Amino acid sequence: KKIISAINGNNQIIINILDAIRLCDKAWRHVKKGTIVNCFTKSGFKTSIENDENTPYDPSDDNNDEWDQLTEKINIDETFTSYVNVDENLDICGEWTENDIISDILDEDNQEEFEDQQVQSTITNKEATLALKTLRKYIEGNEGMEDLFKPLGILENIIENNIGLIKQKQLTLHQFFKNENM
Repeated sequence: KKIISAINGNNQIIINILDAIRLCDKAWRHVKKGTIVNCFTKSGFKTSIENDENTPYDPSDDNNDEWDQLTEKINIDETFTSYVNVDENLDICGEWTENDIISDILDEDNQEEFEDQQVQSTITNKEATLALKTLRKYIEGNEGMEDLFKPLGILENIIENNIGLIKQKQLTLHQFFKNENM
């Protein structure tokens, strides 16, 4: 929705790695277990007899006819299971030697990549309070959002408690001298 809104508003779309992770996380949370099972079943990968409790196993559902036709056309002598499991013993990543690790750590290119990435600063309690007020105004100004007042109140309490905890914390030496120089 964020990307579509940016496109519709003729705004430049900037997605950093953190945004990409958040988008992937949000998309993955919407995928249901049944969707994955159905995709594999539809593709013919369901080979075990252990099925869902609701779906009885029917050996005629296996795609043996299709597999037989395929093996005849491409002239291979493999079972479906052995074909699917052909790469199960392969390494999925290489092993690093100590020299590889050291050179990777000392590599200047990696440091330049980190410098190029935008570092997001943590949100202060004041910024969180202002954002919360903005959210409250938005919710109050739109119909059908009454259920959001309770979670908003919980969030408000958390922010207020966090502000109280920060006021009670003892300053570190660095913080003390930083405040004294101001």
